[in-house]
Amino acid sequence: MNRAIILIFGILSLSSLIADEPQPTTPAAAVETDFSPEAVLNEEQVHIVRQLALKSGLSSLGKITTYNSNPPGSSYSIIATDVEEVIGREVRWKNVTIRYQNEKFDPRTSDFDGVIHRIGDFWISKNDPIDEARGIRCNYRGKQIRVRLLDNVQVDFAERIIAAFAAGNFQYANQEDQKTADKWREGDLTPTGITEVNGKAFRIGFATKDPNAALSFSCVISDDGIVRIIDLRVRIS
Repeated sequence: MNRAIILIFGILSLSSLIADEPQPTTPAAAVETDFSPEAVLNEEQVHIVRQLALKSGLSSLGKITTYNSNPPGSSYSIIATDVEEVIGREVRWKNVTIRYQNEKFDPRTSDFDGVIHRIGDFWISKNDPIDEARGIRCNYRGKQIRVRLLDNVQVDFAERIIAAFAAGNFQYANQEDQKTADKWREGDLTPTGITEVNGKAFRIGFATKDPNAALSFSCVISDDGIVRIIDLRVRIS
């Protein structure tokens, strides 16, 4: 009898290292949401995502996003993003992926996924480390945008590039690339990220009509601020 009690207690203690009980829903600061129409979270689910995001190491929660992570199929993912921090002319933010064992989101179980934290059917995997990002906010053709800066991209250089595209100071190396860009872009060419800087050469990403598509240009900027687009890539995730 005593051995049985000890065994049961040991099992319960082990499970408590992983599973967390959901805390009572209490009023909290408003969180921006960007949900796919096919993957809308209710208030209780948003509350659980908030708790897991904070347990993961985010100091705050500013936005929750759901999106189709496996097109043309329909497997959805959840991204929690903290409130961005302003450091000089840069902004910095963190993202973490929240997994949800659900037919629409992720039918897999969490048993072998290296669970760090779990509340009910939601969990954070050790395979999904926090993504730390940096970028700039700027006025682009009358609207505020945030552009992520990767690798060794400096703020001054990024602002020159963005200003050139905002002013229309760019040229395509061939007309086929322009036709492809016009087909995929969302409204005006709106930058989303700059990477791979090598001298005056760089790669820049743009928003697309399809949230699962990535449009990017390989470019060179001249001393007088004219961008020449060398080639174009469209990637479907």
